[in-house]
Amino acid sequence: MRTFLQSTIASICIVFATACISNPATYHEQRELCLGRLPGPESPDMDAYSQRQQQREACQTLLNAGHDDAELHYAVGRLLYLTGLTEEMQEAIKHLRIADKAGNAKATTLLGNLVNNDPNVTKAIGGKDSRTFYEEAAARGDPYAQVLLTSIIQQNAVLKENRLLSPEERQHVLHLLQQAAAQGYILAEYHLGRFYWNVASDTDMAIAMHHLERAARGGVRQAAKELQQWAERRCEAKREVQTASTANCKAAGKKPEAETQCKAARKFQKEAEAECAQIPDFGNLDAMPYQSVIPDVIFRP
Repeated sequence: MRTFLQSTIASICIVFATACISNPATYHEQRELCLGRLPGPESPDMDAYSQRQQQREACQTLLNAGHDDAELHYAVGRLLYLTGLTEEMQEAIKHLRIADKAGNAKATTLLGNLVNNDPNVTKAIGGKDSRTFYEEAAARGDPYAQVLLTSIIQQNAVLKENRLLSPEERQHVLHLLQQAAAQGYILAEYHLGRFYWNVASDTDMAIAMHHLERAARGGVRQAAKELQQWAERRCEAKREVQTASTANCKAAGKKPEAETQCKAARKFQKEAEAECAQIPDFGNLDAMPYQSVIPDVIFRP
């Protein structure tokens, strides 16, 4: 629990905010705490709610002192949204809209997420739908929005309109995912892998494996699981061919075709061994931390 002195100082800081953060070092600490990049004085034992409350106080102190910038408004809006309280939602939207209008891509993406989860929010934020917000955030370079936008494009075509993507849509999706992956966003690697997998030519499968392995090595458990399953199926298919070929070799006995049959059996055995040796080892998949393949715009770094 916070001491009486700490609470009193915090209250004074809100009233006389400028005096509290006139020191550059103090300002920096307050800002880092607000943005969640600095543990609070009572961390790490504080529960998540108390930590967020501490962040909100730091953010509000900075805003009251006139440090009115988009990143701070985004941080406050996100923290208010995380309370889950209906009465806080309007205030959260207000701060997120300020940040959005100032060009903060994270705020734009989060507004898109709010609309996507609750269409009733649309009226409160100017009538825009989630796709419009994601398009704006993607254009500003937000990798989370870029991946989310590709999902909407594909879902609209396949699920709503029951058709394949047009060549222009495929190129747009690919470009967005490549942009997100180029920023180091590991989930974009997973979705790039799935994109090439669905195209399914030999060349594209090789590219798909490359991106899925990058995602798996980066901690995306679903990518590791899919890679292992795909490799195990290929291994099993090769072994089935080898088993059938070995049976033909034995059945041929001393017949003229025996040498050809047995030569083929040895060839298929080598192919099966080589294929099965390529099954990737990611260790115990159940021990890997779970990570949704849908971008988490709420708890993003």
